[in-house]
Amino acid sequence: MEQVRKQLGQYVPAIRCIVSPNTGTKIQNVCDIMENHRYVAVPRGEALKLLDYHKADEKSRYASNHHTSSELFEKYWRRRHIRLKSQVGRLSDGFRRNVKVIYVYRNGDTFTPAIRVHLRPIQAMDFELIMRAIEDCVILPYGKAVRRLYTLGGELVKSPEMVKDHHFYVAAGSETFLSRDYGQPLPRLITASRKPTHIYANVHFINDIPDECYTHRGQHHYYHD
Repeated sequence: MEQVRKQLGQYVPAIRCIVSPNTGTKIQNVCDIMENHRYVAVPRGEALKLLDYHKADEKSRYASNHHTSSELFEKYWRRRHIRLKSQVGRLSDGFRRNVKVIYVYRNGDTFTPAIRVHLRPIQAMDFELIMRAIEDCVILPYGKAVRRLYTLGGELVKSPEMVKDHHFYVAAGSETFLSRDYGQPLPRLITASRKPTHIYANVHFINDIPDECYTHRGQHHYYHD
């Protein structure tokens, strides 16, 4: 009986008796068990259930209740792991798609390019978190904290709904908005062109050159002492 129980699985309780499905009689002796025949194992505390055991599949008979640890892992945990992994991938893709990007100038600074600020979905829902993200990226002159946010038209931004994706804004401290033509390129430095420098030879040295050093074409050759 113990060997039959081990073959059926570790979750099967102790076997009370073995019954022939054809006649419904209990097997009293090991000699009564015939080779390649089917029998029904009745656990303790349960009665024999009259079923059509000839049509029952051996794999499906205990598949719904009894599985090995490897079968349980393959059936439940591996599928759950794949499903969770795909869900995390979709969430991360949605997170990357939902990131809001804004461009922020410094108040009164005409030539500094706009600083790009990334706002996560949770930050874009709270105006205080938006201002904190801008303050982490934008450094105002004299180390002032970012207190106000304006549009390029000078309108004060007061709610997260006014912060639009890929729009330009002006970060300021406690001062008012300074209307400037923001985003201008730096002016080019104009340097005066240098006048050509002429180096004149020593006239006395040229006059001291003998006539033999000149050719008929007017060229001269230098000679060494």
